Amino acid sequence: MKDLLARALPYVPADLAEEIQDALRKSTGRATRLAQDWTPDPSLLSWAARERPDVCVSREVEQFKDFWLSKSGANATKIDWPRTFKVWMRNARSSPKPVLKSEPLPSPATVVARRKVAEPPSQAVRDMMAELASKLRINTGSVA
Repeated sequence: MKDLLARALPYVPADLAEEIQDALRKSTGRATRLAQDWTPDPSLLSWAARERPDVCVSREVEQFKDFWLSKSGANATKIDWPRTFKVWMRNARSSPKPVLKSEPLPSPATVVARRKVAEPPSQAVRDMMAELASKLRINTGSVA
């Protein structure tokens, strides 16, 4: 029966051929590599969005594909790629939160200008500084 289905693949519509290939793979239990053109079906994408709303699903799909297409050896083959993707999504790290920019940082010239405009210390602060300087025997000259 499997041989007959395999021989019929070139003569059936593409979507049916994919279903037949999936059924053949699952029935044989033989692991395969991820197809170069693999994309998760819409139900798998909606599952991922529901299961992990804190993760950027499209980014994880690309990372999943890049990881498994670049992997070699026996560890690069799986029996059930949709299930492998579900495990990948469950283990995915949360996407970093976007940084909220309240206002741009001031230019260095603005910072210097603000320092020059700063108010001089009050009389009480000047008196404390003079007293501290005299206790430490620092010759400051005129503090005022």
